[in-house]
Amino acid sequence: MRTYLSSISALAIATAGTFATPAAAQDAPAPDAPAATPTDAAQVPVEREDTGLGEIIVTAQRRSENLQDVPVSVGTINEDQLTAINAAGADVRALAGRVPSLNIESSFGRTFPRFYIRGLGNTDFDLNASQPVSVVYQDVVLENPILKGFPAFDLDRIEVLRGPQGTLFGRNTPAGIVKFDTTRPGRGDNYARISYGTYSTINAEGATGGNLSDQVSARVSGIWQHRNDWVDNLDDPGKHDLEGYDDYALRAQVQFKPTEELKILLVGQFRHLNGSARLFRANAIEQGTNNLVGVTGGEFKRDQVRTDGLNFQKLRTQNVAGTIEYDFGAATLYSVTSYWHGKVESRGDIDGGFGCCGLPGSGPASSRSLRRARTMSRASTNSRRKSGLRRTTRAASDTRPASSTSTRISTSRASTSRTRLTRHRRRSSTRSRIRRRSESSARSITRPTAA
Repeated sequence: MRTYLSSISALAIATAGTFATPAAAQDAPAPDAPAATPTDAAQVPVEREDTGLGEIIVTAQRRSENLQDVPVSVGTINEDQLTAINAAGADVRALAGRVPSLNIESSFGRTFPRFYIRGLGNTDFDLNASQPVSVVYQDVVLENPILKGFPAFDLDRIEVLRGPQGTLFGRNTPAGIVKFDTTRPGRGDNYARISYGTYSTINAEGATGGNLSDQVSARVSGIWQHRNDWVDNLDDPGKHDLEGYDDYALRAQVQFKPTEELKILLVGQFRHLNGSARLFRANAIEQGTNNLVGVTGGEFKRDQVRTDGLNFQKLRTQNVAGTIEYDFGAATLYSVTSYWHGKVESRGDIDGGFGCCGLPGSGPASSRSLRRARTMSRASTNSRRKSGLRRTTRAASDTRPASSTSTRISTSRASTSRTRLTRHRRRSSTRSRIRRRSESSARSITRPTAA
């Protein structure tokens, strides 16, 4: 049985300066150049529409740049791709494989994701374990694993920076960075999406916002993901006991722009998860083969499991952040302040309900012998109960003879002890007489004679 109770709080304050590169001015046509005539215009070939890929803007160097101009290996996921990924009600682990060299897995279900870039990561499930891949959410580095699983919704882009990174984002990392940029107020479209799937899986997501005035803009977004329990626990009565969840998150943003140079952004976020912990299947592979074995020793069924312990998972995370930007012309000053708090309670049966594998009747392959052992133990228990009842009846019917017999035995033992005591006294008296006689005879021998 494994139980984790943890609470984490984090406060991040950062200030950075970014220098802007001046744009080159375009040359105006000479004043004495002749104007183009309609005949000349007709002879000029019409340029074809560019049907290739458009520019991919990234902020891998804390400034908006074309991906082709950034000397860093960067992979991106745009808003349309993220919409398709979230349609199935998946969590942040669904991003694995969407970007080359990125893998995400977890031993705790929808909490505690572990990120890997180019195979570099940390498989330790300790809550305080350091991860070589950093997650940057709204310019803030999230190091605790229970904070890294915040749902990905209403995002402008997701960037994956492969390779060692410096302290540009607040922490150097040996493997890389996964960067989440939310849609700012005044940008993006208002939308509402909902999808429904197997096991009553629901994914509902929406966002709305706009300019409240010339200086104030706001945006509110949220997501709700639900799935019914669909896995049967054979050790509990009933059906559909595990693997369900209710996970929702909200985000509110307000941006103030008192002047053309100054921007102030305030953000508040909240997440609540209530579901099942990760299921463990013990001895599910037949020894010496790659064949899966079911919990009853027969065909493997993914909707059946055996667990004899508690299983639950609860997670709450909150975030309050503020960002200040001031444009000096040649440089822009950024100030980022963020506070994160999270609490998780997770408990699951890690032995799959079969106990120690060294004990008899452990594992799916021994389920028949386990049932036989249980049947035999029940039969022996019933026989013991019947024999105990018979013995009790006999003892109740023979109460008086038993008491008289015990009295006689105690009396005979007492008389025997008295006889032995009398004999011992007689022997001691005889010995004392013999000693006296021997002493008197010795005295008579040693007495001096008269001259």
